[in-house]
Amino acid sequence: MNIFQLIDKVTLHSREFFAYLRLREAVSKADEAYRRTGKRHYVMPSFGGDRKLLVMDRSNFRILKRKGYITDKALVHDMMLESFYFTPHRDGSGWLSEKDRRRKVRQYFSWYAAETKAAKERKKMAKKRKSSAKPLSSLSRKNEEKKNGTVQCKK
Repeated sequence: MNIFQLIDKVTLHSREFFAYLRLREAVSKADEAYRRTGKRHYVMPSFGGDRKLLVMDRSNFRILKRKGYITDKALVHDMMLESFYFTPHRDGSGWLSEKDRRRKVRQYFSWYAAETKAAKERKKMAKKRKSSAKPLSSLSRKNEEKKNGTVQCKK
């Protein structure tokens, strides 16, 4: 193993570690909100592609549906399936088993990897678009001014 492979491996593990910390923080926020309100809270992925996590309850879910951030066809059951963690019901039933919790963590890491890959692709495409947009030379600028009927004044 050369030094570059080692650096890639360390970078990958540090990204996973920070992703895990982000999930752990969101889970603790959901548990804290559950202790305060007694309502079931869900840890959900954000909508902007920034790889952040949201903690929401059913009333916030309905508000996001009304505002159009979430499709009208989405149900609370769908939110439970898509979430990375959820607290129990008010009566204490509905805890995640250890097996289900591990499955949700794997689901989170899979989502995080896909979002990271998509972000890299977006960045690559933006860079490609930026490099393909070449500045106009003075000759082509004059031709463009003739077409548009505008003249650039010099001081």
